Amino acid sequence: MKKITLLTIIGILLFSGATFATEIKSKLPGTPAGVWITLHIKFHKPKWDCKRGFGLCFNITFGFEDEAKPNTEAVCRIKMLLNNNQLIMKVREIDLQSYENGSTLPYFSGKSSIMLDESTEIPASFCRQLGTSGSIVIKPGTYPVTFKDNTYTVVFQL
Repeated sequence: MKKITLLTIIGILLFSGATFATEIKSKLPGTPAGVWITLHIKFHKPKWDCKRGFGLCFNITFGFEDEAKPNTEAVCRIKMLLNNNQLIMKVREIDLQSYENGSTLPYFSGKSSIMLDESTEIPASFCRQLGTSGSIVIKPGTYPVTFKDNTYTVVFQL
């Protein structure tokens, strides 16, 4: 019963759009008031310390404060949804334009796919927010990109 309740709450949060990746402020069931969780994404390669190249870098932070601390490093705001064996990532064009002066936008604009040449593991804490107890690894490969309503959508087959 607890799992059903937890999955229902997480589902409501995901579908309501409350899980923007750079500012997730969720209260997990059974945690003290004031707990915050923030997921950051950088469109750079983990093997280069998330500072260059095109890839996906995830970092999750959490703490026991009234609010999440403002993020001072360059991150891009995204939404993610786990649907069966697919991880769906949505990023608005305006967010890509403002992220690092638009340097990542050419990887999406006018493209029908993106290519990742190394695997990326999503932090376990965020996997739980997506509704799974297992880990999620995005494998190297080519993934389709669609553009609709000023939003790029990437579907990762897991």
